[in-house]
Amino acid sequence: RDQIPGNGAYPTTSWVAGEYLIDVCDIDAPPGEYAIRIGMYDSATNTRLPVFDVSNLPVGDYSELSTRISVR
Repeated sequence: RDQIPGNGAYPTTSWVAGEYLIDVCDIDAPPGEYAIRIGMYDSATNTRLPVFDVSNLPVGDYSELSTRISVR
């Protein structure tokens, strides 16, 4: 699913360094267990942005949460 955070109210261009953001997203999926992957992209080019680890080394173009969700 692709959406601007905060249901459109908190675009990434308004973020401040060190700020925390909580966002709610409805999921419409068949029953099952799912992993959540989070990634970002440049909307002008649709190029996915790199993700870096705590040592500032690139680890891919998304981050996968360790917690899985269950849809019933």
